[in-house]
This record gives sequence, C-alpha cells and structure tokens, in this order.
Amino acid sequence: MQAGDLVRTTEARIGYPLGTLGLVISEQLPRTEMANYTLWTVLMFGERAGERRWLRKELEVVSG
Repeated sequence: MQAGDLVRTTEARIGYPLGTLGLVISEQLPRTEMANYTLWTVLMFGERAGERRWLRKELEVVSG
C-alpha cells in the first residue's frame, strides 16, 4: 500500500461502515522500534468525509 491508492475498510468504525472507500494520503511509522504496526492516513469519502488513521489490517486496496 502507498499514497494514492484507493482503499476500502474491512472493519466498521463509528461513522464509517464496513466497505467505506478512501484515498491513502500518507504512512506514519510507529514511534518506537518495538512496535510492529503502521498507521495510514486516509481521506475518507461519503457523508463523514475527512481524514482518519487506520491500521493496515483494517484496509484493503481496491486499485493502485
């Protein structure tokens, strides 16, 4: 996954139902070397449009 990819949520969150589309804006690496996750900032589409951070496991790439 990289900036510019179109993604779909694989888990529902408050205000963002399962399958909501978004555009990946940036990648944020963890603050410590011991953490093994990456946060992705995604510009969400739809009624509650705006930026939101997601874990990789909560997103699937649609195109990109």
